[in-house]
Amino acid sequence: MYPRRSSRDCPVTPMHQAELKLLTKRQIADQMSVSIRTIDSWMSRGAIPYVKIGHVVRFSAEDVSRALESFKIKPRKPL
Repeated sequence: MYPRRSSRDCPVTPMHQAELKLLTKRQIADQMSVSIRTIDSWMSRGAIPYVKIGHVVRFSAEDVSRALESFKIKPRKPL
C-alpha cells in the first residue's frame, strides 16, 4: 500500500491548484455549445489541446479558449 500523503506533501501550491482545474469533454462541449462529437473532431485535427492520462481526457478551459482564438476571423477593411 502507498503511504498516505497530505496536502502539505504536495509540491503544488494552492494557487497552482486553481490553475490546474481540468474539465471533461461534456463540460467543454457545453461551454462551447457544440456536441461531444465536434470536440472529438477538433481533438483529432489538433485544433484544441487536451491532456490524456490513461483513458481519461481532460481540458484546460484557458488553453482551449486560447487555441480557438486562432480561428477567429478578423473583419476586412473596407475598400
